[in-house]
Amino acid sequence: FSPWSKKFQGLIAEGTLAGEKILLIKPQTFMNLSGQAVGEALRFYKLEPAALTVFYDEIDLAAGKVRVKV
Repeated sequence: FSPWSKKFQGLIAEGTLAGEKILLIKPQTFMNLSGQAVGEALRFYKLEPAALTVFYDEIDLAAGKVRVKV
């Protein structure tokens, strides 16, 4: 992945995983405004929300644990 750079009210890195282009976004806004950064990136890259996977920390889970919701 590329180094982090500032764009879309956040930090982004681009790379490939299993032959698919991946864009990582770390919004640098307040948590309740993080959708603005994500929305800007989706519009810029002309992506539908279905192409989006969101990862976030969850205070109720132990460190290192992951929960997947579909």
